[in-house]
Amino acid sequence: MVAEQAQAFANIGVQVKNADGSLRGIDAILGDVADVFQKMPDGIEKTALVIKLFGKAGEELLPFLNQGREGLAALRKEYEQLGIEIDERTVKAMAKFDDQLEALKAKGGTLTAQF
Repeated sequence: MVAEQAQAFANIGVQVKNADGSLRGIDAILGDVADVFQKMPDGIEKTALVIKLFGKAGEELLPFLNQGREGLAALRKEYEQLGIEIDERTVKAMAKFDDQLEALKAKGGTLTAQF
């Protein structure tokens, strides 16, 4: 899945690595992605792309991504004013939580099917 996601980023012209091979910061990547989404027409292709890039929870990001880099900056400023810090560690924790929640839902579905 990671290779597929990396290819999806490349397909829209967003680099996920620096010239030295290290990963770019989440702010830089999200800003680039938001600028791409802001220019895209709404529709099934846009929805499919956000899911390919960010998983099922990606759809919830669309309203923010549609605002472009400036919209993300405004959202970040609003969060900071509320005392909420969104950094790479927070994003990773949120992604891990989402993955765990999806796994729990899948296990629940399996149990339901068994009954």
